[in-house]
Amino acid sequence: MPVRLKDIALLVPPVTPATTAAAAFSLFLSDAALFAIPVRLAEDDTATYGLVTRARLTEALAGPNGRDVYAARSVTHLVGAQPVVAQSNVPAALIAKTAAEQGTSALTDGVIVMEQGAYAGIVSPAQLLKAVAEENAARARAQQNAQRKMDDIQRQLTRLAESRARTLAFIGHEIRTPLTGIMGVADLLDTQLPPGETKRL
Repeated sequence: MPVRLKDIALLVPPVTPATTAAAAFSLFLSDAALFAIPVRLAEDDTATYGLVTRARLTEALAGPNGRDVYAARSVTHLVGAQPVVAQSNVPAALIAKTAAEQGTSALTDGVIVMEQGAYAGIVSPAQLLKAVAEENAARARAQQNAQRKMDDIQRQLTRLAESRARTLAFIGHEIRTPLTGIMGVADLLDTQLPPGETKRL
């Protein structure tokens, strides 16, 4: 069964546009496993979200005068362009395939997961690739099992064919031997009759 985004999504609470880069950085410091923070970019019914990754924020703050430039500014200045937003029931493998083919940010920034128009969490690139790898490994195991079953069936069919051939050869021998004797006796009887006598069976 394919892994859906909702199966691997992490429910990281989104921050508002009022959140500063320094405040977002403190969130990363408090959770070493946190890879990105979702940012709610609009407060209306058409809620849109962006992602600020740990790497992007750290790079901005560590740059020359980074703390002076970004620390007090809104975290929205560090939101990645065109985040990947997907519905919760979409297979992880489809997102990974699309990201690989089209060069989307899913493999670098992660995926924002939505369910019926509401925010449902985020998926890290590592979790996305892990899910695809586990799914591929399960598929490979299933194929190996199916191949083993096919090989077993092929061996059974070969044994049955050999058994059938031996049985037919045996039956043919058992029928042919008495018939040969009967035909020989019939030929002898035929040659033993005096000329002019009718053959009676």
